[in-house]
Amino acid sequence: MRRARELKGNRVNLLFIALAFLIILLCSARIPLTVDDSETIESLDAVVVLAGSRKRDAERVSGGVKLLKSYRAKYLILPLRHKSLGWDWFVERYGINEPIKPSEVIIGGVDSTVQEYLDCCGGTYAEAVKTYQLISNLDVKNLAVVSSSYHLLRAKMAFNRVFPNNSEYRLFFVPEDRVKTIDFLWWLSGSDFLAVMREYKKLAGGYFLYKSYQP
Repeated sequence: MRRARELKGNRVNLLFIALAFLIILLCSARIPLTVDDSETIESLDAVVVLAGSRKRDAERVSGGVKLLKSYRAKYLILPLRHKSLGWDWFVERYGINEPIKPSEVIIGGVDSTVQEYLDCCGGTYAEAVKTYQLISNLDVKNLAVVSSSYHLLRAKMAFNRVFPNNSEYRLFFVPEDRVKTIDFLWWLSGSDFLAVMREYKKLAGGYFLYKSYQP
């Protein structure tokens, strides 16, 4: 009986992956999951770093700090992290060598509104909602959204849904591992391949869920 359930679950997963593949082909015609990051960034007011597993989160935060320093942005925004974590924790655990002032870092947590979107649409969409909340009272216009390259297509889908088309904000989507995207086949190796396959499944869900919910 257990074996039957496992086989059924595997079939469902494969169907989701196949559906996601179809969505990619129809909507962007780009494989693997990447976004066009060739747009020139002239200035940035804030850098938004999306959360991931510990290893990927460390890579993303480090990349975000470098981007902030490079463009002299005002804020580093970590939309959804545990409420007990301060910037010192990230510096120590992730080995951040480029110092930035704690006053430049904004760390968001989960409130009742964000929890609703977290439950219905997942962490990426909730981070987009939280980012919109956090910057509403800040003097920022140009934002870079930083994540792993395979994650950015879904991140862009979520942020474009949360931020109105006539928004006063300008969003740039920047992969922290941009060097990988030079090699088209980077995603075929090791953990990257597994992450990309899981992402196709999440993208399929996001494609439908993000259209159903808007803050």
